[in-house]
Amino acid sequence: MKQHYKPMLAQLAKTPFDSKDWIFEIKWDGIRGISYINDKLSIRSRNQKELRHNFPELDELRKLAKNVVIDGEIVVMKDGVADFEAILERSLSTTVHNVDYLRKKTPATYIVFDILEKENMPLTSLPLTERKRILAES
Repeated sequence: MKQHYKPMLAQLAKTPFDSKDWIFEIKWDGIRGISYINDKLSIRSRNQKELRHNFPELDELRKLAKNVVIDGEIVVMKDGVADFEAILERSLSTTVHNVDYLRKKTPATYIVFDILEKENMPLTSLPLTERKRILAES
């Protein structure tokens, strides 16, 4: 896992459309993060900022997967809706005490979109449908 990945970003379309050739997913109001999961966990923003210190509860990703790189989004849900203000507050927290307080008050969730690497093998050359299959099996 020596390669650093940047998350894919949303792009505007001129008009709404529907196509069987596209995969459509929910647009979450959170923070994109690439997670490098092996003996240690690193969650990197699109600017390569380390995010795991602000979201210690996401350390559970290490229990769910090993030797993978996944692309996802960190969100805080409030009444069934992603709360961008809460996730922003969490990301800007700097003290251990405040991070712990906010972790309990507004816990974060990591929503996985894609698997980019497995067992040190890059998967980005595979079609997204194949990566989704590998992700479901992991």
